[in-house]
Amino acid sequence: MFPQSHRLSRADVSNVIKSGRVIHTLLFSVRILSVVTPHFKCAFVISKKELKLSVDRNMAKRKARMVLREISTELSPVYFVVFVKKTILKADFKEVVDEYRKVFKA
Repeated sequence: MFPQSHRLSRADVSNVIKSGRVIHTLLFSVRILSVVTPHFKCAFVISKKELKLSVDRNMAKRKARMVLREISTELSPVYFVVFVKKTILKADFKEVVDEYRKVFKA
């Protein structure tokens, strides 16, 4: 879990989804909204349509959070919502890290 200062509120999540730009990859989709803050804020979403079992949904979100923690020093101060896809479960850690780096460098 990230500290409260790095998590988006429900209102912020709605705002990012409405007005953020979208980037799609094979492992996840991201909505990014540029804001003026001292650090990034994020949220992770995965629907029951994507993965039926809560165990799988939690594992996918956990993997996405671990990768984000790995590259958190490289992130600029933005708000973003990560929509995790089921393909992230089969991908190895390095592959997911590379995808995150590609998305957040753009």
